[in-house]
Amino acid sequence: MKRPFAVLGFTYLTALMVALFVGSNIAYILSGVLAVLFFISLVVKKLRKRIALPFIFITSAVAMLMFSTFVEQKLKTVEVLSGTEQRITATVCDEVYESNGKYYYPLEVTKIRNSELSGFKILASSSVLYDVDVYDKLDAKISLYQNADSVFGNYDISKGYFLRGAIKHYSGVVTEKAYEKPFYYNFILLRRNIKSVISEYLPQDCANLLTAVMLGDKHSFTTEEKEMFSSAGVSHLMSVSGFHVTIVAQLFMLIFAVVFRRKRIGAGVSILALLVFMAVTGFSPTVVRAGIMQIIFLIGLMIFRSPEPFNSLGFSVLVICLLNPYSCADFGFLMSVGATFGIFCASERIKTNIIERLQQKKPRRFKKFSLRRIIPKKKAEKFVSSIVSVIAMTISATVFTLPVTLIVFKQFPIYSVISNLLISYPASIMIAFGIIAVLFNFSGILSFLTVPIMFVCELIAKYIMFWTEAIANLPFSVIRLNYSFVPFWLAIVILAYFIVRKLKNRRFAVKFTTISGIATLVLMILAYDIYMMTGISVYIADCNNGINIAVSSSENNSMVTYGGSKAYDLFEYL
Repeated sequence: MKRPFAVLGFTYLTALMVALFVGSNIAYILSGVLAVLFFISLVVKKLRKRIALPFIFITSAVAMLMFSTFVEQKLKTVEVLSGTEQRITATVCDEVYESNGKYYYPLEVTKIRNSELSGFKILASSSVLYDVDVYDKLDAKISLYQNADSVFGNYDISKGYFLRGAIKHYSGVVTEKAYEKPFYYNFILLRRNIKSVISEYLPQDCANLLTAVMLGDKHSFTTEEKEMFSSAGVSHLMSVSGFHVTIVAQLFMLIFAVVFRRKRIGAGVSILALLVFMAVTGFSPTVVRAGIMQIIFLIGLMIFRSPEPFNSLGFSVLVICLLNPYSCADFGFLMSVGATFGIFCASERIKTNIIERLQQKKPRRFKKFSLRRIIPKKKAEKFVSSIVSVIAMTISATVFTLPVTLIVFKQFPIYSVISNLLISYPASIMIAFGIIAVLFNFSGILSFLTVPIMFVCELIAKYIMFWTEAIANLPFSVIRLNYSFVPFWLAIVILAYFIVRKLKNRRFAVKFTTISGIATLVLMILAYDIYMMTGISVYIADCNNGINIAVSSSENNSMVTYGGSKAYDLFEYL
């Protein structure tokens, strides 16, 4: 196999996604079937010659077995607590944050009264802010429940939270300070210091944006602001991923290469700086995936070897999936992997095709005025090439993340190419300048340089917010696809692409499949909407401890709610 880690990594991730879809019981059976196929592939000579096949079978079998074991031994033992109130002693395992008027406490359970279960995480909410820090103890009565949303419930588990909870403040909450804290607490303090520096030098809205872009901390954003970035197609900027890690790695590589004057030493020190950045941002799966790839790249520079990108991506995916079998439910991680894979697969081809088409068109010549007199030909070509690169990367990333976007978020931003073209480069400059400003502020001697650099960050932040709001408010900025048939349509289109790729006239077949697929989706949506105009729909929202029902017919809507903690779902539906 030319790319062994690529095969292993993507096979493992795909098998986990299948196991998540079919459930742990069927995954156990499939793991046995795949193990049998593995032994058959070793015995049969024709199958054995195809070296990748045995590896695919055994990797898939191990992935499904690991997933089923995780569900049976960890998840299902904790699920019995759902719907009960327990007196729990827990450790605050991450920073407390505020969202939509509530405070959220990431807790690791150490003791439950009248139960032997412990060692799992829950995300508890409260309307009261308690005086607790990370690694402090909290003892309270908590009403435990599962996140009923199949998508976001799995997302909670992928982040390590098996249950959610509501702290009963009236029953008495006891907190205990932890005076001896692990070494990782220093990175948490560093993250807080960075946030305080940003807040000190920037207005609140600009500080929120820079904090989100630099550290991935978007809790300060309102729901409307998050929706605005999503509608403009640039919400990925607020989740630290390959885009951010690449900028950080290149920045430190440039700094240390100048300081040490040797690229190999600069690469080695950059690895340490990158590890610190990963720790400060909380080792999220997207950061770990991008960090591993960048570390492999830097190690390649140190030993004068260029790593194979697909192998690096596959290796990072494999590591993350081995550490957490539920990483397949982290749609941020899936979008990061899909975008990176798409850029590696299609970005260069799209760029080449666009440039070839531009070169085929004859430029208009003016007798009295010529653009070449102002801009030299090489600089103009370089400028056009950089713009085409951004367009190609955006198109390839958008196409390969489309399944996650349609299934999870149920929407598609129309102007994402334009918004990324306008915002991506300024955002990268803002990240680099933000890091430099923070480093100057911590240096002491050069802290006076923090002000002018932060002023540049403020200008860029205002520029980003201006264009984001302008694009999000354009007509048809986002297409809502909250239809049950969209996943099936998507599966058929993807299958059609795999089939037509083997035809002789592949280019025409791909174009025809694209156009016919879009036309089919439009017709299905129109037929559904026409049907709903004459029909009555009833929507029952899961609200944990009450009942919420919406009845809609044509333009008329009615809502009945009695208690419940998720009434806002009805407003989103209507």
